[in-house]
Amino acid sequence: MFKPDPKLKPIEGATKVPASSYRQMGLKAFRTKSKYKNVSTEYGEKKYDSKLEAKVAQDLGWQIKSGDILKWERQVKIPLRVNGVFIANYYIDFIATDKHGQRIYIKSRA
Repeated sequence: MFKPDPKLKPIEGATKVPASSYRQMGLKAFRTKSKYKNVSTEYGEKKYDSKLEAKVAQDLGWQIKSGDILKWERQVKIPLRVNGVFIANYYIDFIATDKHGQRIYIKSRA
């Protein structure tokens, strides 16, 4: 159990903040900047993690209209297994299915 240091005295004029409010304030402060300075972008009423990812989604949309691909999915979970043992889940940005039924895995990287 946590025991505060008896030498430390409470700060006068300080107000108590509930833990839930403190966590929310802290999360807002930490989520202001992306590690790689990506800018969230909207395309087709969906929000993407970066401008490049939104551009790839736009290109896939044009490929559907031209008939090169039949469909595409975003943020698909792929379970990684080695010798039948589950290791981890990998999330790929896009999976597209072309007109021949072949699946194309797309990872958008700068």
